[in-house]
This record gives sequence, structure tokens and C-alpha cells, in this order.
Amino acid sequence: MVSPELLTNGSQDVSVLISGGYDTDFIDMFIDAGNPDGLDDTFVVQRNGNNLEIVVNGGNPQIVAVDSFDTIVLQGSTDQDTMIVHSLGTGARGNIVLAGGTGRDIAEVYDSSGDDRYTANPLFATLDVDDGYTVSPENIWKIQAFATAGVRD
Repeated sequence: MVSPELLTNGSQDVSVLISGGYDTDFIDMFIDAGNPDGLDDTFVVQRNGNNLEIVVNGGNPQIVAVDSFDTIVLQGSTDQDTMIVHSLGTGARGNIVLAGGTGRDIAEVYDSSGDDRYTANPLFATLDVDDGYTVSPENIWKIQAFATAGVRD
């Protein structure tokens, strides 16, 4: 088990209550957009080789091995944030939580080349990717799910 790692682009640490009830012992990375500045923030999760890169506002990527995380939490701010999770391909295992802030946040999630399952209701949504990982948007105003590569989605 990897110890939780707090990552922030701001100058102070933050605390977060994750509504899904995730055990913080299994959170490998917590990434927020830093101090509220009135500017909308963009989070991008994408694969690069055997790593996941998490980039906030075009800054330097935070990197984790594609097969070695339990939970990654992206925390929105008071601004209108956009959280994008591209297909992570084969070998990715774990959960990515998109925890919206108090703004009208948007999530964009992309499927894999396998058979994926997207479930949504007024309270939550989940993309269970055939390749082995889950994307869980929470407290997000608008969720856009793209089935662009799958066989049977």
C-alpha cells in the first residue's frame, strides 16, 4: 500500500471530504487546483507509456505508474473547473475520483477499446472500464461521456 500523498498547486494544504466514503488509507494522490483565484481550472489525466500524467492548468505533470494506484482524487475549486480523463489503455487498475468543487464543474470521460459500462443517475456516475479502472465523478454539474473506441459500450 502506498501512503497518501498530498499534492497542491497552491501555497497551502487543503482538507477534503470525499462523499463516496473512500478510505483515505487507499488514496495514492490527492490533487487540487490550488487557492481559488476566480479562474477556471483544467485537470487532464492521460497515459504516457507506462505512466499516468495528471496535469493541472498546463503545469508540470504529476506522474504515477499506470498499474500501481488504488485511488487518485482530483478536487475542484470554487471556479468552474473541467476534469478530463482520456482512455488509459490496458493495464490501468484503480479508481479516479473527480470531486467537483462549488463551481459548475464539467467532467469529460473517454472510454477504452474494450467493453465499458457507464452508469449515471442524478446523484452520481461511474465509468467502469473493461481494462480495469473506474472513473467516478462526484458533485459535478455536467458529465460528458464519450464512447469513441469501444466494442460494446
